[in-house]
Amino acid sequence: MFTTSYACLFAISIHMVLILYAVCTFLFLRDIKFFICVCYEINMRSKYFLYV
Repeated sequence: MFTTSYACLFAISIHMVLILYAVCTFLFLRDIKFFICVCYEINMRSKYFLYV
């Protein structure tokens, strides 16, 4: 009884860590894409202003 509850807690904690890791990775990658888009946009606009 005692060992099974510990195993369940262990499995739940591992799942929680994996879910958190996946969510953090997803948010990080999404922010990186957004950051790259913003940098690209700023770069294009600055070139446009330089040409004007």
